[in-house]
Order: sequence, then C-alpha cells, then structure tokens
Amino acid sequence: EQGLKLGIYCSPWDRHEPCYADPAAYDRFYMMQWMELLGNYGEVAEVWFDGAGSQDHPFDWERIHRVIYHHQPDAVCFNGPDVRWVGNEDGLAPNPCWNVVDDAGTPVYRPAECDVPLRGGWFWHPDNEATRKSPAHLWDIYHRSVGHGTNLLLNVGPDPRGLLPEADVAALVNLRRGLDRAYADDLALGRDVTTSSVAGGEPRFGGQNAVDGDPRTRWHAAEESAWLEVRLPDRREVDRAVLQEWLADGERVRRWRLVADGERELAAGESLGHKQIVRFAPAEVASVRLMIEQADQPAAVRALQLFRGADPS
Repeated sequence: EQGLKLGIYCSPWDRHEPCYADPAAYDRFYMMQWMELLGNYGEVAEVWFDGAGSQDHPFDWERIHRVIYHHQPDAVCFNGPDVRWVGNEDGLAPNPCWNVVDDAGTPVYRPAECDVPLRGGWFWHPDNEATRKSPAHLWDIYHRSVGHGTNLLLNVGPDPRGLLPEADVAALVNLRRGLDRAYADDLALGRDVTTSSVAGGEPRFGGQNAVDGDPRTRWHAAEESAWLEVRLPDRREVDRAVLQEWLADGERVRRWRLVADGERELAAGESLGHKQIVRFAPAEVASVRLMIEQADQPAAVRALQLFRGADPS
C-alpha cells in the first residue's frame, strides 16, 4: 500500500533437506525454490543470499544467478554480482566505503549493504526486548551506514501475532522523526555558487545544479582538481553537510575537503560516492567550499547540502 518493493531471502543452508549432502542435487533443489519464489509472485526488487553456515558447501553460483536473472532480470542480488555485504552485522560501514571494488583484478561496481537487527537477534524472542537499540545507537548506525554511502537493512522481527511489536515500531518512528528534524532545512538550497570550472562551459553542468535539490542534475568540473563554493546570504551556523557524487559516469572522487570561509577545514575524506553525511563542531560560516583534491577523472557532484541539526542526546 505504501509502495514498498518486495525483496526475498531464501537461505542456502537447508541442512534438513535430504539432498543437502549432494552438492549437484542440492543446487537443483535450491534453484527450484528460487524458480517458485521468483516466478509466481510478481516483481521482486531484491534477492538476498548469505553464507548462513554454508561457506564450506560448494554451490554453482553462476548457474543459480542465471536462474535468478532469467526470472527477475531487474532484481538486485545481495551478496552476489550486484551488492556486497559490508562485512559485519552491526550496521556499520567503513569510511571510505568504495562502490567500485576489485574482483579478481577487474574493477566492478558493487556497492555495500549494511544489515543489523533492531534487537539482539534476527528473530523475535520474549526475552530480548531489553536488547532493543537505544535512539543514540540507532542514530549512530544510520550515520555510519547511510552516511557512508551504503544501504541500511534494519531488521525488525514480527512477534507471535504476525505483527511488529509496538515498541519496535515506536523506535523506528522516533528515528525517522529525528532525521526529519535534523535534515529539514538545507541552508545551501538555491544559494549563490561559484566554481573553479564547468565542463565545456555548459550551463547544464553548472555549479548551481549542486544546490538545486534535483537528483537528476549535477555540477561537472573540467579538471580532476576542482572546487565548488556555496555563499550564504548571511553568516549561519552549520554542523553537518550531505555530499553526493554523480555516479552514472563512474565513481571518480578520491580525496576531498570541506572548507569554511576559505580557511577553516570542517571535514575531509576520500570517497564521496552515493552519499557522505559529515558532522562537525558547529561553525558560523558565510561560505563553504567543497574542494576535490584528487579524482580519477573530472569530478561530477550531484549535491552539496548544509544543515544545522541537533543529534539526539
């Protein structure tokens, strides 16, 4: 009803299946499960694999993936060709967290997904309510997953009623409300912008595109080392920025800095990728400059946003 797309997880670790000990037979069994799931229930947006204890069991993954894409060509495979596991179940991504990774000597676009349970376990249990993560913990998870450019999968287990527990729902709603408050007022939106260069001098690549709130536009520089500066109408206090690279032409930025009023460094990093949420000590500024100090090719930036938003205590 709310437009949420369907993703399906089917564990490869079915030790109760009599043919599990025979890898070839179990591959056929496992593929038949996916054919049923992907062929009978309409569009599936994501297919979710994990090791789940089956790391030492050989699988014909190429064949399994062919079955997946035959039935759902637009589905994204987690822990497969499309999306990689971040490497922990804490919901935390490293920084930098690159979208392009090395696969047997070949660079491939395979962004990471973070997964973490709201409580201390993936399934509901009457004794684990006390393990529900605090608002501050969830806030930290969000900024170290989504804020590092990944997708966040935050698990909530249904209870014996088949419903999500009210207190768990309240925790999610509280997180959403906090994010809405912190990121409600983009101080850079529609402000004056200057840049070091624009690719081809074309207006469609101009710096104003980075502050227009439109994800379909971008500032495209003419060289690898470039800068974009946003000028505010008067001095404003800021304590965070959201930076987004234009990824349709590849992940290019390798090192960047955010500088206030031409001299004070607010933040610095390596990857920009899909999104970087950077938080820093509150600073009163008249201008903020994003400096691309290293890039594989001329940089393209989709968004530079500035905020003054309190974190939960």
